[in-house]
Amino acid sequence: GPSALTVEHEQLAVDLKGRVGIAIDQVLAYGIVGITAYNFDNNFLTEPLEQSGFSVGAGVDFLATDNLFVGVEFLSRFPSGEITVIGQTDTIEHESNINTVSVRAGFKF
Repeated sequence: GPSALTVEHEQLAVDLKGRVGIAIDQVLAYGIVGITAYNFDNNFLTEPLEQSGFSVGAGVDFLATDNLFVGVEFLSRFPSGEITVIGQTDTIEHESNINTVSVRAGFKF
């Protein structure tokens, strides 16, 4: 019968970001700038793909009550790095563009 192809992978992403914004009444609108690091490994690579780069985005928080806020944030990450695929001898420059939208709620103390 046909053989099965199993792909195993692990990944880790870390962002360090700062934000600057303006608050008007119960709304905080802000811009984001930061750095991102990304590590990806699977059974097709000779060694893990390690990428780093910058990130930019924007968000808005709304103060629903005196202690509760809700918000949404868009972040675009631009990491790059070199990979080597199993069976190949040359490395390949790999650039990514990772976009995320986050929705959150939090409490102020």
